[in-house]
Amino acid sequence: MELTKEKIEELLHDQEEYKKMLKAKDVADMDALEKEKLDKLINATLDVLEKKNKSAIKPVDFSIAPVKQPVDGVEYKGLGDFMQMVRCQDPRIANLKTAMSTTSGQGGYTIPTNLLNAIINELAEQSKIYSRLTPIDIPAGLSINLNSLLTDVSVAWSTEATNKNKTKPTFSQDTLSLKFIYAIITMTKELQLGTAINMDALLKKLVAQRIALEIENQVFNGAAAPFTGLLNAVGVNAVPATAAGLIYDDLVDTLNNTGQIEQYKATGEWFLNRTALALVMKLKDNNNRPLWELNNPLKGEVSAILGRPYTLASQITTTVGVTTIYYGPIDTIFKGRLAGNPDMLNVLFTEVAVLDTSGTIDENLFQSNKVAWRLEQLIGLIVGIPAAWVRLTGVK
Repeated sequence: MELTKEKIEELLHDQEEYKKMLKAKDVADMDALEKEKLDKLINATLDVLEKKNKSAIKPVDFSIAPVKQPVDGVEYKGLGDFMQMVRCQDPRIANLKTAMSTTSGQGGYTIPTNLLNAIINELAEQSKIYSRLTPIDIPAGLSINLNSLLTDVSVAWSTEATNKNKTKPTFSQDTLSLKFIYAIITMTKELQLGTAINMDALLKKLVAQRIALEIENQVFNGAAAPFTGLLNAVGVNAVPATAAGLIYDDLVDTLNNTGQIEQYKATGEWFLNRTALALVMKLKDNNNRPLWELNNPLKGEVSAILGRPYTLASQITTTVGVTTIYYGPIDTIFKGRLAGNPDMLNVLFTEVAVLDTSGTIDENLFQSNKVAWRLEQLIGLIVGIPAAWVRLTGVK
């Protein structure tokens, strides 16, 4: 079938007829004549798309960026292009429309799955902690139990026909569950369309940064809502810092804490915020000489504290000049993720929703000419082996 002017007009006419039928009744209730018109429209459209004529409508691949070797006849779009196509009601995204609610006033569009990495890829860059947590896949709707070693196992040499030493290691069991972390963002169309800044790219980076930092916050400061972090986990060995202020012996006592399971001392590292690092760098000997020696004076870098590497974690809190320093292996903290879809991140967009706060409607997107995104990720966190960690508390 040739793509003539008459054929295009016929397709457009049939499309309008089809829309009228959909408004009049459900597709399931169409009579034979209506179904025949529908089949005619589908078949005619397929014929056009299969033609080698390059002027025909091109299929759209919503990838993050064009592939190195683009497929002939395929138009590639990014996240910002997708948002614009939604606003313009481009017919090529009609099959992606989904309902965010049973009411039309809260309808929206789901971002294509292969666009999710546009935000997921940002997470590892925003927090050094996030990318180093040990991932565990959890089936949807379920939780798993993790056994945690509290005391070590001992071995001994023996001679023939003598009683053998025995060990009774102590275990605890904790539940790793998945919970949603989400962000809802609203913005006026005037701001979004009237600025030279790529707002979609900016939002991607901001959301990724906040998700990564909130996960880091839960790792260190969580108080069982929704997760218990190192500050409140039972079994983490606590060492109080000197009340008058951090001294060299506080770091030595932390590194050599006898409660920490011994084999984790060799793989442990320090985790501290910028405030604590400044205190460490100011430590001096009895002759007022700094203990912090630069291994590269030109760059001003030091890679270790007492021979063990350290990582700055901005989400370790400092309250009234008091903070905490941690020492332990980061791979003993587990990150739960959805089995089968480990990088699950829902991204939804709407420009007609009605938003409320505490049960009171306070924003009508259509009326205020706004758009909104909802971004949410399903994740779990747990300190898998508390006895592998030491926390130096009351640092000031």
